Amino acid sequence: MFACLRKLKDSKYESRSFLNDAKKELRVFDFVVEDTLSEIFELRQIVAQEGWDLNFLINGGRSLMMTAESESLDLFHVSKRLGYLPSGDVRGEGLKKSAKEIVARLMRLHCEIHKVAVAFDRNSYAMAEKAFAKALGALEESVYRSLTQSYRDKFLESERAKILWNGHITWLRDDAKSGCAEKKLRDAEERWKKFRKAVFWVEEDGGFDINNLLGDWGTVLDPYRQERMDEITFHELYEKTTFLKRLHRKYALAKTTFEKKRSKKNLQAVEEANARRLKYVRDWYDQEFQKAGERLEKLHALYPEVSVSIRENKIQETRSNLEKAYEAIEENYRCCVREQEDYWKEEEKREAEFRERGNKILSPEELESSLEQFDHGLKNFSEKLMELEGHILKLQKEATAEVENKILSDAESRLEIVFEDVKEMPCRIEEIEKTLRMAELPLLPTKKAFEKACSQYNSCAEMLEKVKPYCKESLAYVTSKERLLSLDEDLRRAYTECQKRFQGDSGLESEVRACREQLR
Repeated sequence: MFACLRKLKDSKYESRSFLNDAKKELRVFDFVVEDTLSEIFELRQIVAQEGWDLNFLINGGRSLMMTAESESLDLFHVSKRLGYLPSGDVRGEGLKKSAKEIVARLMRLHCEIHKVAVAFDRNSYAMAEKAFAKALGALEESVYRSLTQSYRDKFLESERAKILWNGHITWLRDDAKSGCAEKKLRDAEERWKKFRKAVFWVEEDGGFDINNLLGDWGTVLDPYRQERMDEITFHELYEKTTFLKRLHRKYALAKTTFEKKRSKKNLQAVEEANARRLKYVRDWYDQEFQKAGERLEKLHALYPEVSVSIRENKIQETRSNLEKAYEAIEENYRCCVREQEDYWKEEEKREAEFRERGNKILSPEELESSLEQFDHGLKNFSEKLMELEGHILKLQKEATAEVENKILSDAESRLEIVFEDVKEMPCRIEEIEKTLRMAELPLLPTKKAFEKACSQYNSCAEMLEKVKPYCKESLAYVTSKERLLSLDEDLRRAYTECQKRFQGDSGLESEVRACREQLR
């Protein structure tokens, strides 16, 4: 240890260039992390809000199908109710007609939902969604690596603290420092547990009970869906995008009206709608360019010697020919219609058989209540169906609209940059760690020698404690005890000199530790 300390007095160990380099790299890394997370949150909002209407439509269609098959409505087995009524009953025929119309509309709805989903899958939305999933996956992997390394570091620090502060060296014992190391280890463990539960759904015991999770799926997801919907719809970006789409729709409507009837009034409406649309677009783009300029200034401050190129994104035409896909969907729809017609014929036969020979267990009062419930259920179902039908009309226009493709194409390009930044994070961390190791290299031999001496002292002290009851009067024991006390004095003197050297004006050890804490 004293030999190591003598080497530290050499002038070549006085240089702090590695520490300064590490601090500079850390400032750059902090900016990259902050900028990357800011970008991911904003792009997450963009991708989510563009896909929210589609997901709402798909989930709405599934919900309607579940309602149609539910026991309260049972839309596909009307013979169970109508078989109680006489053949040709006016009320029964009316209910049957309403049920058939609603089933036909429901089938048409699912056909249109499939078309909209295909259109979204072929436009910029699908590309942006894949780019976001790729960037998010890279971020999760980077966080996983960082948390794993952080836990290892804290575990090693905790074990070292036990050797130094909880050992047999009384003057070195420090419960506060030992407790601090233990707390850091627990905090690192808690962060790791939260991450693996949030991302991988791993429980406290390390298990993953998919059956229990799926059994309570609705309860788990409903609050999350509502929270996520509020987060998306109350976001400033959602309001701006919705308003922009509304201006585009008004312009498209005015343009269509003018093409049908070319008049001075309609032409003026087109020009006014276009002027409002273009003004809002210019104002929005000016705000985005200002934000990009501010980020560029920060980059110039970090890399003054590097020139930053500005890339203008152009919309890529990613839409495929949808006619063939639509034709396949329509053909499948026509096949389902034919099968449904055959099904209704079979249902008519079952109704007649039940009317003649069925076991009729409902009383007149129960039948009346059942028919009223069925009629009420059909009306409610029709209203929900109408809401989704209106939603489809809006989405069919937006799936191929220029404004959506522009927004999503820009988001895709930004996500590619985010992915590259995230992918480089582990390399950046490793580079900073390497620089910090070089910065603290002069301290390591002394620290390791001191830790080794403390560990050996603790081992010797424990062995002497074990044999004390049996040979405390022996010469060998007394000699060993004296040598241990001498070692204790040497350790105290070495520790004092280390403290002067490491914790003096330079504070190299504390600065390296602060940098490492900031990095993790």
